[in-house]
Amino acid sequence: MEKPTVSPTNVQSQADQDLLKQFFASAQATIPPAADKPTPKSERKAKRTINDLYQRLWESLAYIGSVFIAGGMWYIGASFTLQFLAGLGIQTAGLGFAAWLIPAVITAVELTLWPRLDKGWQRSLVFLTILAFDVGSTFAGIMGVGAGQTYNLFTGIKLPQSGIALWVIAGGAGLIFAFLPEKIGRWAVKELHGLWR
Repeated sequence: MEKPTVSPTNVQSQADQDLLKQFFASAQATIPPAADKPTPKSERKAKRTINDLYQRLWESLAYIGSVFIAGGMWYIGASFTLQFLAGLGIQTAGLGFAAWLIPAVITAVELTLWPRLDKGWQRSLVFLTILAFDVGSTFAGIMGVGAGQTYNLFTGIKLPQSGIALWVIAGGAGLIFAFLPEKIGRWAVKELHGLWR
């Protein structure tokens, strides 16, 4: 009976085995340890790729445009306020640029003195008085300059000459110009700040 032949390739000497063990041990030792997990802030910075920057720029333009819209609405409402005061005989024209501090103070009151039960009745009284004046001055301005006017917006908009419809339009515009400019402006500035923080 013949003995099975053993191929030389299937035989590993003890020296070969030791050499393989040393090779794998040294390879494992050269593997760098896992890097520390980056902080959330560093993760955000790492993700700011070209596409991310591109998106941020477009969003920034949208928020800046919103700030300009809010500023334009504020300017219209402030103009009505100054016109209303002039109609009462208060000469604001002589104040020059300082006259714009009047609507600026009105805006500051509406932004900061929103009624809260835990802050006292004085806060609510000042806020409601200023709000009524702001809405009323815009209402009077639209009644004065808008009655019967036609505006070439879209297919053309003609305001009623008088009546309840004009009152509703002027009152709605008064509320819009009293609240929306500040709300839109604060929102847009906050979003813009958070986008680049």
